Amino acid sequence: MLEKEQNVKDAKAKKCWNELSLEQQKKILSSAWCPACYGHVDMDFRDVKLNEEGLMIEGICTQCQSKLTVFDQEIVKMK
Repeated sequence: MLEKEQNVKDAKAKKCWNELSLEQQKKILSSAWCPACYGHVDMDFRDVKLNEEGLMIEGICTQCQSKLTVFDQEIVKMK
């Protein structure tokens, strides 16, 4: 049952992400915080998930290739 619930959450997360305008997506991906670079960087999008904290956007830092995760509660509240 947990796997099915996670699949539903993942589908909702992808829907939320895809409903954002390209401008909003680019804004999120271009302002990720990278602790390794100690600054805001561009992030290459990899995946999006939904958890109790909101939308979890996963990607890779374009400068150092570290894995990054951005949490955005506001996106889910808009939907």
